[in-house]
Amino acid sequence: MIQEIAELIRATAWVDTHEHLWDESTRLRLSAEGKFPSDFSAFFFGYPTSDLLSAGLPAECHQRLFSPVVDVATKWRDIEPYYKPTWHTGYMRNVRASIHALTGEDEIDGSNCGRISEALAKLLQPGHYRQVLRTISNIEYCQVASLEAHVFHETESPDLLCQDFHFDPLCLEKSFVPGDVMMDLAQAASREPSDLSAWYEIIEWHFARFAPRAIALKHASAYQRRLDYEPVSSEAAAPLFDRYRRDPSALSDEERKALHDHLFHFCVRQAVDYNLPIKMHTGYHAGVFGMPLRRVQHNLSDLCPVFQLHPDARFVLFHMGFPYQHEAMALAKHYPNVFIDLSWAWIISPSATGRFVKEFLVSAPATKLLCFGGDYWNLEGVPGHAVIARQGLARSLSELVQEAWIDNSEVSGMIRQLMRDNPYALFDYQGRSRNWSLATAIPQVS
Repeated sequence: MIQEIAELIRATAWVDTHEHLWDESTRLRLSAEGKFPSDFSAFFFGYPTSDLLSAGLPAECHQRLFSPVVDVATKWRDIEPYYKPTWHTGYMRNVRASIHALTGEDEIDGSNCGRISEALAKLLQPGHYRQVLRTISNIEYCQVASLEAHVFHETESPDLLCQDFHFDPLCLEKSFVPGDVMMDLAQAASREPSDLSAWYEIIEWHFARFAPRAIALKHASAYQRRLDYEPVSSEAAAPLFDRYRRDPSALSDEERKALHDHLFHFCVRQAVDYNLPIKMHTGYHAGVFGMPLRRVQHNLSDLCPVFQLHPDARFVLFHMGFPYQHEAMALAKHYPNVFIDLSWAWIISPSATGRFVKEFLVSAPATKLLCFGGDYWNLEGVPGHAVIARQGLARSLSELVQEAWIDNSEVSGMIRQLMRDNPYALFDYQGRSRNWSLATAIPQVS
């Protein structure tokens, strides 16, 4: 029975609901220009490096790891003492699973890091994205929160890499792209941000321009602030905007928050108009020395008034809110407009995520759970994450069958629901894909 469940899951294509993947041409260009490694260190980029740093990896070794001029033997000697005490973590299991999927090697050490590097370099050719995602990883398509544009990235592969719409910059919060966010967005819309009403028009222009082709809205302000978005009237926000426009530093922290809060709710109403789910980062923070747990613990409770104020909006809470996943489960059970996404969670803590799936399925509607997102910038991390998520889902469902909570006859339908049907029901992939054919008729953003 366990083997049958695992085989059904392996045969079912994932809908990947969260990545940060560069376009393929960008990935190939970065490697060709020596700005991103094409050796074994690519498998350690991002999350795995965090575990190495947590284990004590010196800063100079971290810098050498991704250098294009440092040989692979030196890189491995640098990280080997810190790989050994972390090899059992979800991040490092992901490294080995991806290496196996892409090169056939089962482990990595000083004897084969050269072979792994050679195999990866050969793979990096035009067309490798589709091979890795669809053929090797059995992923139907990815939803991508690209960090290559303030609001929306014009991808070269809209059927494979569906794009999220970032609305943090429209709320005058942090953008992941350098530049003067206010002026960049105003110039794109060919409008002057003269007052709050003009900024509304700029927001509406960006939604009209990009929302028909976006798969969802993405909001990541939890890295910078609490999620206590309070209702603020336009009358109160207008003078704050005028002062902000002249000098952003003129506002106090409380005044800046009030302006951000007002614009957040304005964008949520736009999301409802365009039928776009709203993805929100909650829980754990990437990296090291950067997680303010006192603030993070309030993420989920802070959002309750937002859910109540916007009952027609659909909110997707990322990463199961780890380490506050039980609060996330309670919200999905209670609020009809709240869904939980397991992106990243399977490698943060595979065991906690497996337990969460079991507890969720006996507590909340199964339609409220999205089970996989790799959450990687670079493609090398995705295949292993897809494998780990499949293994975890198989264990969770097998245990529910063994405990007689789910009948074996129900398993195949539940697998399809959790891996594909839920994302297709929540996100309008077909409709958004059709709208990409209109893109050539729309003037490009300057």
